[in-house]
Amino acid sequence: MSIYRVHVRRHSYPRLEDGGIAGSINWLIPDASITTSERPDSLREHLSLQLRRDNHLQAVNEISEAVQRLGYTVLEIEVSELVSQEAGALIIGAATLGGAAHSKVRSAWLTTFAAVVGGCLGSWAATQMARHKVVYRFSPSPTGWTLAPVEAAQP
Repeated sequence: MSIYRVHVRRHSYPRLEDGGIAGSINWLIPDASITTSERPDSLREHLSLQLRRDNHLQAVNEISEAVQRLGYTVLEIEVSELVSQEAGALIIGAATLGGAAHSKVRSAWLTTFAAVVGGCLGSWAATQMARHKVVYRFSPSPTGWTLAPVEAAQP
């Protein structure tokens, strides 16, 4: 799952649905999930969309086409990817809680049960700590999209 932060500027007076640009984009890209929508002034808007596509260029083109159909011009699109440590946390949780139970009880059944519980707790903790890291910044240019890698940022 990726997050696309879209910065757009209005170039005409669009006829939008009641939900504004966010509701209209959901109509044009049904599987997009709008997470935030800001309007810094009367001409610009900033949106964050969650979208799952095979590659980022395909998603950027789809978002750009939808935005243009609504009467806006894309200024910039920033792509973030979800970074999760779920597998590592599952193993660490299972090993820690299972090892602690085995050192105290010395029962195979209780050690296995504690390892399963530890793995579940580790997995749950990792999903709560998932974060997004910025990977790319797409900017429109006369020849197509200009791609600029962005250093990893932690919110």
